[in-house]
Amino acid sequence: MATSELFSLHSKGGFDLQDIIVAPAFSLAAVVLTGIGTFSMFGYSFSDTLLSGSGMSVSIAFVVAFIGLAASWTTNRAGDGWDDLDEIESIAVAAGVIVLFGMAFIPAIQDLVLGSQAIGLVAFLGLSGAYTVTAWY
Repeated sequence: MATSELFSLHSKGGFDLQDIIVAPAFSLAAVVLTGIGTFSMFGYSFSDTLLSGSGMSVSIAFVVAFIGLAASWTTNRAGDGWDDLDEIESIAVAAGVIVLFGMAFIPAIQDLVLGSQAIGLVAFLGLSGAYTVTAWY
């Protein structure tokens, strides 16, 4: 049960208002980043590349997912570190971060994830797990 007010920046043991607002954008970005779906708005696709070179490819989806995950971590975990996470939660966050940065900066991971929708789905679940864990605490 949440222990803080609805509009507070952090309620321990529950989703905060800002996490609920950011969750749809993060989910759309994760779907596009892992290649299991597409999304465009106002003529811009989340898969559009903003910066590329030397094997890296930073897309709008990466930027949105990074900002969403960073905001979730900052508003909920700032100062706590890994202290309250058990092993499974730590693995979920680490897997999500590896997938997120691997998709942008490591071509082998990008090829692996985009090469199969099944692996893309697993990568999406890893990203979703990371966001859920950081948003909940």
